[in-house]
Amino acid sequence: MSQQFILVISDCKAGREAEYNDYYDHRHIPDIMEHQPEVLSAQRFGVTQYFAPDGIPTWRFSTLYTIETNDMGAYLQRMNALMQAGKLPPSDAADPSSAAVFHLLPLGAPITRKETA
Repeated sequence: MSQQFILVISDCKAGREAEYNDYYDHRHIPDIMEHQPEVLSAQRFGVTQYFAPDGIPTWRFSTLYTIETNDMGAYLQRMNALMQAGKLPPSDAADPSSAAVFHLLPLGAPITRKETA
């Protein structure tokens, strides 16, 4: 098995940030962890855009999932099946037109700072 990463970026409907965050933290991520044993971790982030070309959408939220699998396609098919079966219901506070999902492929080992004496 190899460790892989999925980045989800999304937004919510205006004025529904608290509801959206509560849903993600207390419903969506726990549901994913329950039904998708390949998911090792999920970490949420707030997104602040500092620079982007014109026309690039803005998002306020993202989640980075660490997944242990050798078949990302099968994992994503199971995720879609779970959503269709209602086991991963969407939040009414979400803006579904804003969501994007990216499979991040490491291009090498992390580069870390080397401390000097």
